[in-house]
Parts: sequence; C-alpha cells; structure tokens
Amino acid sequence: MVQEEPVLNRSQPGNSSNDSDAAQGEEMSILVIEDSVESPATSTVPTDTRSVHIKLHAIIQEEDSHPMREENLRQRKLPYLKIQKVPQILKDLASVSNKSCYEPLVISLGPFHHGKARYKYMQDLKIRISEQFIAGTNYARSDIFRKFHQVARRAKDEYYSFDQHEKRPFTNDDDLIDILFTDACFLVQFILSYLDTDEKKRMKVKMKMYEIAFVIRDMFLLENQLPFPLVKSLMELRFEEHEIRQKIKQFIDRVRFTPIPQQRQASFAKKLCKLLSGTIRKKLPPTGSWDLQNDPIHLLQALQIRLVDHKKLGQLNTSTQNATLFSYRSVSELVTAGFDFKAGKSWCQFTDIWFQEKSFGSPVLILPPMTVDDSTPAMLLNLVAFEALPDAPDDLGVTSFLWFMDSLIDTAEDVKELRSKGILVNFLGSDEQVAQMFNSITDQLVPNMDAYASVKAGIEGHFRSRRRVWFSQWMHAHFSTPWTTIGFFAALIAVFLSFIQAYFSAFPRG
Repeated sequence: MVQEEPVLNRSQPGNSSNDSDAAQGEEMSILVIEDSVESPATSTVPTDTRSVHIKLHAIIQEEDSHPMREENLRQRKLPYLKIQKVPQILKDLASVSNKSCYEPLVISLGPFHHGKARYKYMQDLKIRISEQFIAGTNYARSDIFRKFHQVARRAKDEYYSFDQHEKRPFTNDDDLIDILFTDACFLVQFILSYLDTDEKKRMKVKMKMYEIAFVIRDMFLLENQLPFPLVKSLMELRFEEHEIRQKIKQFIDRVRFTPIPQQRQASFAKKLCKLLSGTIRKKLPPTGSWDLQNDPIHLLQALQIRLVDHKKLGQLNTSTQNATLFSYRSVSELVTAGFDFKAGKSWCQFTDIWFQEKSFGSPVLILPPMTVDDSTPAMLLNLVAFEALPDAPDDLGVTSFLWFMDSLIDTAEDVKELRSKGILVNFLGSDEQVAQMFNSITDQLVPNMDAYASVKAGIEGHFRSRRRVWFSQWMHAHFSTPWTTIGFFAALIAVFLSFIQAYFSAFPRG
C-alpha cells in the first residue's frame, strides 16, 4: 500500500457522525448510476461531481501546504519524465498508413489527446463506467479522491511535461488531476470487467464488441498511457499487492500477441520421422511464464515486459562470430537450403528464438507464435516508439525482434510458410498484407545489431557450409514428412528387391 495515505472509511448511509469532515464525506458518497451521464464538452466529470472535486481540491491543497510536505514532494521528484510523446522523427519517417497508428481511434486516456471532438462519445461512456468503479468500491467518493489526489500530485510532475507554446486541454493542475481521476477509474473498471467470468457483470459496461476491441487498441498507445501508480492506487481499494499484479498479468495475457498453441498428440508416423531425422545436440531452455517483479511505468511497458525477457535476450546476444553480416535472405531461401521452421510452445515471448542444429537431419529455427490482426501494427509501432525514448532500456527488444522477422519475411510466400507452421496466425487479411506490415514497420528502424547474435551466427554458419546445405536439402527432400519418409524406404525396398531378382536371374540356383 502507498505510504502517507489517508485512512479510507467505507460509506455507511444512514449513520450519523459528529465529525464534520466525515459527514461531508458521507454526503458525497451517495452515488446514482444511470445508463448515461450528461456532461458539458469542456468537462471531464458530471456537473455535480465536478463541484465536489473543486471543494476537495481546496481542502487537500490547504492540508498539503505544509512546508515539510512540499519539501518531501520535491525530493521524491524523478530526474526524468516517464510518459512522453512519440518522437517526432518516427512520425516523420512513418508511412501514410502507419502515421495513424500513433493516434487513438475512439478514446483518449491522459491529457495528450483529451478534449478532441472525435472522442466526445466515448468520453461520456468513460464517465459512466468510472462511476461504476466508484460505486463498486463501497468507499466514499471524498476518501477515494483524497487518496488519488495525493498520488496524482506527484505523478503529474514526474510523468508529464508540456511545451510552453503547446495548447493544453486543461487550465490548471486541478483540471489535470480531474482528467486523470476519471480516466484511471475507467481503465481499472474496464480491465476488471474484461477479466470477469460473470457474463452479467461483464455486460454492465454496455459496450459493443468493436468498441471493446478499439479501446484495447487505444490502451496500448504511447501517448495514451496513465501512470501506473495512479492505476495501482485505485486497485488497492479492492485488491492486495499480489492480486493487483496478477490482474495486470491476466489482462496482458488476454490481449497479447502470442497465441497458445493447441498441443496435439503426435502420430506414429511423425514420431518415426522425428526419430529418423536425428537427435537434438543442444537442449532448449524452457520458455516458462513471466512475472512482474517491479511496478511498470505504465500499461505499455507491462506489455513490453511480457514480450521481452531482457535476461534471455542478453544470452542470445552473445556469440563468438560476427553476426552483423549474413548472406541468407528469407524464409523461402532457408527452406530451399533445407531449413525447417517450428512454432514455440505455449507462453512464448519474442526472445524465445532458437536455432537447433541436428546431428542427423535438417536444422530447425524455432520462432514464437504470433497473432496478426488490425490492432497489431499500432501496438508494435508504439512499443518501438517506447523503446526509442531516451530513458527506455537500451537493448531494443521489440525493435530487434521485428527487424529479425523482417529479415525472414520478404514476400507472401514467406508468410505462407510461417503460417503453415503455426508461427503466424493471420487475422489481418492476405499473406501479402502481413508481409507489407512487417516491411513497413521496420522501414528506417535501427535495431540492436547484437540482438539474437547466437541465432544469426548459427544460421549463417550452416548456410555457408555447402556440405551441410546439400545434406540438409537431401534430408528435407526425403524425411521432411511421414509420407516422404515412407516413400524413401519403399523405394529402397523396391531397389533391393529388383537387385535380388536380377541376381537370381543372372545366377539361377541349381
């Protein structure tokens, strides 16, 4: 729990109190949840609620005006800003279709896109859903807002910065905190409703399926992020520390890129083919699950942590060979050289890329399964933009993964091969559209050249060996499927029987 927070008292309608503050809090805790809430275009909360916030701002500012408290707030201020806009150079270099990937479609979260006319409809819906969250906590609004205000005072300076010539959608810090309060309440209620297994509770948000899909897409835009301490302060009203992390993990897993492959029992023919194709020289490390050891900056970073294991990426970046230059071009070229491709098992991350070289058989490149749909370009581009910020990790995990995938995907035939192996699940459209997506996203990107060095070195070493390539091609032609394996041995038996017949014809017995 956050330190130095006011004690939250559950609202008890009908009970009296001698404390004037408690009476005031109890009066403001009476909530009426309607199907819709009318709100002026310039306001982020209903009129009556806004007047309550104005009174609370005055009370809280008077309490926080103590010199020691101001000094503590200054000492806690971070040396850098955590939520920034997309670097302008990325917007300038983006293609026409990709420029819109940085803009919300239906909803604004945070101050950067607040107040735009195109989000007016969802703004009204956002207010109604935020009221549902407040009603579900069984706490007085005054207590909830007081707790949130204390955290938001620090967050507004540590997480946001605006150019002095930039037009702001708010007039003062109190308006900014009002914006963050409504948005954070909506975000928490949306996540909890999305994860709820009760269909009736899930339908309370009263959103169409396409609206839910668009909101999820907008929640992972860099300029649409909310400071995680604000989200956490509200979730603490209902959950413990470990439960909050678990809820965030569950939500990320529900909307992640990597599908969970269906595990099927291998047939006898496939087992025979695997046995004949050789044994693996090096055992692969387990993929395992992921964990949020520390609080993320925001939801987008939580997704980046889900997709990139920085420790594992460091191991993949180690190689004794120079992997910055390579001669192979695409999946089709590697398949022609006798390579095989396989999808990783469940709970894969972008760093779960392995090169298997077999003692007897075709080499195998294992790639994480990935779902591609209409929201994928926006999520990927905003993850790349987050990694491009000055304060982001230097390993460029997502950027390097996309660059590696682009080196494998040139045409629709490459996508078709990966799709047939279960590596790409295509909900975007044609295979050509998927190929164009990877090619356009990685245009002008500068990855970490050491990323996946051990994998690239293994592929390049095998690709440059003519003897290995010839042997891999022969193995791929005769043992890539159960039917080619059976056909090969059938041909051997036929040749052997023909030899026996010719021998006895030339040298008859007796």
